[in-house]
Amino acid sequence: MFYNCSSLSVINLSRFFFYKIRDMSSTFSECNSLTSIIVTKYGFSMNNLEIMDSAFANCRKLKSIDLSNVDTLKVSSFENLFSGCESLESLNLLNFNTKNVQTMNNMFYKCKTLTSIDLSNFEINKVLNIDNMLTSCPSLKYINISSFSGEHFGNINISDFQADSGKLIVQKKFYNKFIIKPSSNWEIIYTSE
Repeated sequence: MFYNCSSLSVINLSRFFFYKIRDMSSTFSECNSLTSIIVTKYGFSMNNLEIMDSAFANCRKLKSIDLSNVDTLKVSSFENLFSGCESLESLNLLNFNTKNVQTMNNMFYKCKTLTSIDLSNFEINKVLNIDNMLTSCPSLKYINISSFSGEHFGNINISDFQADSGKLIVQKKFYNKFIIKPSSNWEIIYTSE
């Protein structure tokens, strides 16, 4: 819809209706100058949404976005969702329903200014791929993945985050099986054995 609108800096979506949208792939992707997306207090009302691949990929100047009202129950893929959002400072995904998601690879790849991420509400039992989900996020110092208990994917390498130190909240069983042990001064907080 707005793909590669490279000079667009602000989008006001307060009069847009998204009720029937199923595929949001690359909707705002490559909007290199986009700093703000204005939505109503109801956010994006998309109860038919199934695919969000690269929806905000490479929005290099986007600092924050409120996705708290996005209905993600039917979504099966978050691949590259925020990949390359180099200026993204904050992100509230606590209302994201990930029950049916199968791919999250590169979801936050190269979110260079993101300092914290709370994915404690993410259910990842159907996820098959989280490769590079948090890779190249050098400012990331707080990660809560305490709900992660999936069995079907590769390792998460904390050293890929590039921060010298930080805090990771995780289940011990998940940590022992999937986390490549950090070589830095990361504080590990276990939520369960």
